[in-house]
Amino acid sequence: PGMSYVLKFLVSNLVFNVQATTTALLSLSAGCTSLTGVVVDGNLFVTPPALLVVSVAQSSPFPCMMNTISVTFVSNIHFKTCDSSQISISGLDGAVVNSTQVAIIDSTGNYPASFPLGSTANWIESTKTVVVFVPKDIIAGTESKFSFQIRNPFIRSDPSNVGNVLPPSDTVIPKASGLNAPQLFISTSGTAVLSSQLPSPLSSLGLCGLTAPDSPPLFLYQPQFVTKSIGQSSKFPCDSNTMTVSLMSNVPLCGRDCNVKITISNLQGVAPSQLFNDSSFPLRSFTADSQSSFYQNHLMFSASSSGTAGTALWMPSSNSVILSLNCCMKCNTEYRFVFDVLNPPCAQSAQSIYIEASNSDILSGIARSLMSVGNGGANPPLGVMSPSFSLANFVGSSKTPCEWNDISSELRANVPIQNGTAVTISGLTSSMMAGTGGGGLSTQPFPKTKSCFFP
Repeated sequence: PGMSYVLKFLVSNLVFNVQATTTALLSLSAGCTSLTGVVVDGNLFVTPPALLVVSVAQSSPFPCMMNTISVTFVSNIHFKTCDSSQISISGLDGAVVNSTQVAIIDSTGNYPASFPLGSTANWIESTKTVVVFVPKDIIAGTESKFSFQIRNPFIRSDPSNVGNVLPPSDTVIPKASGLNAPQLFISTSGTAVLSSQLPSPLSSLGLCGLTAPDSPPLFLYQPQFVTKSIGQSSKFPCDSNTMTVSLMSNVPLCGRDCNVKITISNLQGVAPSQLFNDSSFPLRSFTADSQSSFYQNHLMFSASSSGTAGTALWMPSSNSVILSLNCCMKCNTEYRFVFDVLNPPCAQSAQSIYIEASNSDILSGIARSLMSVGNGGANPPLGVMSPSFSLANFVGSSKTPCEWNDISSELRANVPIQNGTAVTISGLTSSMMAGTGGGGLSTQPFPKTKSCFFP
């Protein structure tokens, strides 16, 4: 009697509907002795299950690029494989996954225990959700991380149209309100049912010189051309005219991932100097200097996705040039190339030339906009001069009636005159110019000059 006894036994704490318990009713029996209704002081309070630390980030804020989503979390409960524990990330609006599963990848190599490399997760397209099965027990208080890859969607140039016409699933913008990242949620099942909103990180990935807080998953930059100029080499009628194009975009533009095509339109009055049977024509390198960053930039383009590198497609119905990308244009990198056209025979004012970028579904990723004038703006593209004589003098050798008179003319044009051009001098009225014995009037072609016929 009067002795103290310590009893220890093992129970499994509750997870659901947890409440603090301060007293317990204890009944003891030992042999012929029985004690009942003994009130024992105690504390069986169980901390409510929770995710203590959760973070999520992406690797790429650029349309159409592969994007690694990394999730880090710490919980105050154990996640057990025997309970078929699952962790889900939902709300990945716009993500492109062409399968019902995604591979779990270890982006840092620091967390091999919880989610081994090569594990898989289920992808639910209807809710844009990744469901990860816990492959090994995760101990409470242990930081765990898993990563998976999606493809970013193709961004349309007009966000206000989203929802009006449903394009293919890989071309919608994540949110109709703009390029802000969608709100993501994390939830668990099995050992405990938890759900919480994922916080959006405020850091910048520092890619392409961009400084916006772009690490939240599916925050995407609107593509645009930051350099888009075109210039010409000649303003003379019928002359061969070398067009020089300079391009630079704020994000990578890729042919393989997005089937990006660049269209230069409203090339009125001209046509490529050399046109093949399939309506393709050659591009040329801006420079022959192999050390220049512009050397052979033209090989990035082709007339079609399977076309020959260094070509473009001519569309006579719209006076447009279509450039299919063979690879990726790097962000904030200027590219230059040239192509040759034949100027029209008639004068015309400089044209407003436009550029845009689209994908294979003809959805615009970079809206149609006016190109600036290259060459410092001194030679507006496709402006063709009106040919005229700036000097036309005629001098005769004799004023004597009925005497032969050699007429000499001095002509000067404001444009080069093409070799073989016939010059007609009219208005010379004389009975001696016609009929038998008439001297006639002959002209010789202008030697070693180049232009077209005057109107």
